[in-house]
Amino acid sequence: MTRKVVSVLEDASLLETAVQMRDHDISGMPVLNEQGAVTGVISEKDFLSRMTEKKDPSFMQVLIQCMDDSCCLARSLKTLKARDIMSSPPVTVHKSLKLLDVANLMDRKNINRVPVCEDHNILVGIIARSDLVQAMC
Repeated sequence: MTRKVVSVLEDASLLETAVQMRDHDISGMPVLNEQGAVTGVISEKDFLSRMTEKKDPSFMQVLIQCMDDSCCLARSLKTLKARDIMSSPPVTVHKSLKLLDVANLMDRKNINRVPVCEDHNILVGIIARSDLVQAMC
């Protein structure tokens, strides 16, 4: 588990959110309310989904749509906040859950990361697929 978690508040702009993801070289992060509870998770997939009409868009789908159209697909995101596109309710795990159970949950839900919480969904860490690989190898 990574204990130093990059996260964003619900009312953060999507530009601020994207900059944090770029600066920390991450593809997703927890979204927190003012009390520090996890209320959602935001990822590159959430951005892509908001930029196209497709249900499960790929980066290439968005790229093709950008090249075919004369306008920028991200323009519609300028006024939105993290809470507007985050995946919610979040899939989280309690810090006491065994690693194999975390791996099974991530596989079953087809997610790349899962926030680790204490009581009341207070964030204490995050487990990414890369963490699972390191722990199991």
